[in-house]
Amino acid sequence: MPFINVLRKNNIITEIINYPKKQFYPTQCLERSIQLKRIKYRDSLIIIDDPLIPSAILNMKKILKIHGNKYIIRLKGDALRESSGLGKPILDFTIKGSNYIFHVAKYLEQKYRLIYPSKRHITIYNGVDLNLPIKDNYIDINEYLNLKQNFKIFILTVMNFEFIEKTKYINLLLPTIKRITNEYSALFVFIGDGKYLSGVKSIFNGQKGVVFLGRLPRDEVLKLMPYFDIFLYPSGLDILPNAVLEASASGIPVISSSVGGIPEIIVDKKTGFLMYRISEDSYKYLKLLIEDEDMRFKIARSGKEYVATKFNWNKVTNEFFKIIESEIGRIQ
Repeated sequence: MPFINVLRKNNIITEIINYPKKQFYPTQCLERSIQLKRIKYRDSLIIIDDPLIPSAILNMKKILKIHGNKYIIRLKGDALRESSGLGKPILDFTIKGSNYIFHVAKYLEQKYRLIYPSKRHITIYNGVDLNLPIKDNYIDINEYLNLKQNFKIFILTVMNFEFIEKTKYINLLLPTIKRITNEYSALFVFIGDGKYLSGVKSIFNGQKGVVFLGRLPRDEVLKLMPYFDIFLYPSGLDILPNAVLEASASGIPVISSSVGGIPEIIVDKKTGFLMYRISEDSYKYLKLLIEDEDMRFKIARSGKEYVATKFNWNKVTNEFFKIIESEIGRIQ
């Protein structure tokens, strides 16, 4: 993880407590507890990537007290909206003993400042790897998907369907997809999984020009991205989605819902398009980008430059290190 690497490189002993993002699963509770018990160094800085696993958190306070460690919390998502009813008490318990709360978007920082006003809050954006695959060995999406019909325009959506709120705008796309596929030779490709995937697929049951690929390895997704014409992101719940950053960094124009911190990574109508009214805006912007190839290239280029300037990992990790270095005396 780049944040950990930059701290260790500069002689700040750091541990990270994380795991694949599935909340309240017993095996992952155990996994985190084991990670905590393996903390080697007294006074090392601990970064907690997700503060909502009950058994590990109950264990954590005891372990940290013994070791005398200090810890900061890095909120990558809206923990309260993404958790069950137990989320608030668990988050309260963990945050009470933390030294800092780092957020991945100003939207998140503003919200949690109101909930925990006595804590120190700082926003450090996620970064994106700029060494993404480029169009070297040509990939024909028609051939890759083994399609009987050859399409000319390819529209990609990459998102997880784990939270019901995240999927709430998907059904609003159906009229748009019907119109676009009737008017153009366009294919909509959805990549991702989650417990609400079957419900999402049922919305488009029988609809032409729609393909669901399920979960693909991240390397495979990044390899495919540059060969799509448009990236469509209709999420109803998000903070700073990596998929949007990676799409822009891959050089494809992005159309996204305006939720959470997404307006912080897309400058509307300059580096991408934000949808405020999903039904109307999705059709309007898809039609624009499909018909205007120059506009596709212009938005794609601007989006790539913007991400490279503001969200590259070197910039983000250096900012993170400077903050930790200047404030390390407070973390005690």
